[in-house]
Amino acid sequence: MSFQGSLDKMKLPEIIQLVAVAGKTGKFSIDSIYGKGDIYLFQGEIIHAETSGALKGENALYSIAIWEQGDFLFHPDAQPQEHSIKKNNTALLMEIAKRLDEWKILKRYIRSLSMVINKTSDPNKLRIKNLSKGELQIYSLIDGEKNITDIANELGMEIFSICKYIFGLLTMKLINIEYE
Repeated sequence: MSFQGSLDKMKLPEIIQLVAVAGKTGKFSIDSIYGKGDIYLFQGEIIHAETSGALKGENALYSIAIWEQGDFLFHPDAQPQEHSIKKNNTALLMEIAKRLDEWKILKRYIRSLSMVINKTSDPNKLRIKNLSKGELQIYSLIDGEKNITDIANELGMEIFSICKYIFGLLTMKLINIEYE
C-alpha cells in the first residue's frame, strides 16, 4: 500500500494514525521547507525517526510533527537501520498533540524560521546571568545575522525547543526579531 499526499491537507499525526491503526510496517518520507525526515513504523508502532538535520529518535519525531507544509510518501515494508524510539504510539501522539498546541502560541511571535534575531541594545545583565543552559546557548549564538533555522542546525536541536527558548528570551526582552 503506497500512500502519499500533502501536509497542507492532513496533519502528520493523523496520517501516522491511519497507517498505525492498520498495523502497517514501512517508512514515511517527508519533504518539507524545514528539511527532510523519515518516520519508521513496525506493525503499526513508531520505532525510529530521523531528520536531514541529524536529529534521531523522539527529538526527530517531534521536530517533524510540527511541519505544516510539505509532501509525504509511505514506503511499505521499509526497515530502519536502528530502533531509536521505545515509547508506545499513545504516549508519542499525546506529546505531539501537546507540542502542536504550544506551537500555535509560539507561531504568533515566531512567524517564520527564517526570521533574523537580534540582541536588544541594552540587555539586563541580571536576566542574562539567570538564563537556563539552553537559553544561554541560544543567546550566545545570536549575532543579528543568523535565523532560527541556522541556530537550530548549529546546536543540533529541534526547532520546537529552539523556539520555546527564543520565546523566553523575547519575553525577558533580551532579544528582538526582525519580522519580514
